[in-house]
Amino acid sequence: MDGISKVNHIGKKKGKAATSVKPTNIANSQYFAALHRDSKSGIPHLHLVVNRIDMDGNLNDVKFIGERAVMAAKAINQRHGWKDAMDIRQERIAEVTKACMDVLRSMPFFDWDEYADRLRAKGYDIELIRDKNGQGRVHGYRFKFGKTTIKASELGVGRNLTASKIGNTFRKLHPQPTPVAVGQRPSPSVSNATTLDSRNTASQGGLSRTSNVAKPDLPAGLRKIIEVDGERFSIVMPRTAYDTMNSCIEVPENGSASHTDILNVAMLLFMNYLDAATSMSESCGGGGSPGSGWGRDKDDDDREWARRCAMQANTLCKPIKRGMKR
Repeated sequence: MDGISKVNHIGKKKGKAATSVKPTNIANSQYFAALHRDSKSGIPHLHLVVNRIDMDGNLNDVKFIGERAVMAAKAINQRHGWKDAMDIRQERIAEVTKACMDVLRSMPFFDWDEYADRLRAKGYDIELIRDKNGQGRVHGYRFKFGKTTIKASELGVGRNLTASKIGNTFRKLHPQPTPVAVGQRPSPSVSNATTLDSRNTASQGGLSRTSNVAKPDLPAGLRKIIEVDGERFSIVMPRTAYDTMNSCIEVPENGSASHTDILNVAMLLFMNYLDAATSMSESCGGGGSPGSGWGRDKDDDDREWARRCAMQANTLCKPIKRGMKR
């Protein structure tokens, strides 16, 4: 510590010269040193309590004292051939990044809770940071290693694992073009939806049908990602329910909501994303909310629930009439 006269302090732009500091005189000062281990991680920490006035009556300068301590520790590490703390951190960041990418590759569709659960299963302590006192959408997350924290912004390349960009990263790992039957034009309302049932390639005009998976009794399903206010919501529903919902959509006159907009609101309601459905309906010129009593009845099958969601979406997306008060 006493031999340090220049520091590269935190916040200094690259390329600028190191900052000169007045060396300390700890060797000729009253000081107390204590070594202890962190209660959770077991990592040893050395604490120094030093008198600000040395034995000759001079003041010990404490400018950038934290950076000096880091530089001193690094010098000791190099002297003994120990691994530097920053090198350990970078290795840990690379390890966590690989785990995150592996989890994204293994997920059939992106869901924050599923993402966190799979990382916890790998032994990582991940914390999702949500809006509205922990009940709203995820706007960040971090990993904890004892008292050390790694933020999502430190992971990956170009911040591609942050909450705002992880959806794009997932889609790049799972390119899935919409399957269309031979000779059939894709419907505008489902052009960006992906069927989960990839067992068969439909045949027309005498073309043969090929089977990829020997489970013909499984019902066809549909998967779609809907983005609302920068957050992506995963939709998974039976194809029969989707068809019922699609047939019940009614586009209001003199409104800005399209068939696809209303259908997306209905799909969000189907998955119980009430806040997202309300926000999307408001962006389309509608308003209101399903209400506190809204929900799926125990007697509703998928098709009936889909029909109810479509009717509610029609109501939510109707333009609000605003009168002028005199």
